[in-house]
Amino acid sequence: MSKYPVYDREQLQKKAEAFLCSYRPDLLERPALDFDVYDVVENCLHVDVDWQYLSPDESVLGMTAFESGSLKVYTDEGVFPHRETMQIFVNEGTILIERALSEDESRRGQENFTVMHEVFHALLHREYFQSLPEMARIEHQNAKPQYLPNGHRKLETPMDFIEWQADTCAACFLMPETAVRRGFQGMKRKFQHIMPQDQWLQGALRILADAFHVSRQAMKYRLKDLHLICTDE
Repeated sequence: MSKYPVYDREQLQKKAEAFLCSYRPDLLERPALDFDVYDVVENCLHVDVDWQYLSPDESVLGMTAFESGSLKVYTDEGVFPHRETMQIFVNEGTILIERALSEDESRRGQENFTVMHEVFHALLHREYFQSLPEMARIEHQNAKPQYLPNGHRKLETPMDFIEWQADTCAACFLMPETAVRRGFQGMKRKFQHIMPQDQWLQGALRILADAFHVSRQAMKYRLKDLHLICTDE
């Protein structure tokens, strides 16, 4: 059985921030309006990106091809679960993103996270996936994770750990600790004395999510990971 790379959370954060520093060190300190995840793919990985319907029900949001080959995707004809399929050829290294994400502006944050998740698969897990059987190399899928009752991600199989690593790096890259802490503490100082806590927290969540180009859910998880908000807020 192929051995997957083992990293703890601190190591993953360091890897994500080192990559961010090599790309745009200014983003470590504060977010930028002109940030574009596809610029990262183009100028750092130098691989193709394609947008396809990857599943009939959006259970798969991203894929990375670690080997060239034929891949089944879905057309926009038919209705779940009977959408029609077709075969496309993908080059090694291609990142594929669920087309529905790019068609809905309100899901831009989710799209950004999916792209960076796949970027970190390319950076951290190429050797692991290339050691797997052929079809796994061609169509590694970023499927929806399984969660335990306490809200933590279920980590049992090698793929569970691989997906957790990519998620952790994507979060640390898109929402760097220093920048997030600075933004959150600034809003806390400004608003905590003039409005109820739940009100300014919701406002802070919305403003930070927009500033860092992520979904509110992703920002909420990041604030929890950094112990800036409690798990029940």
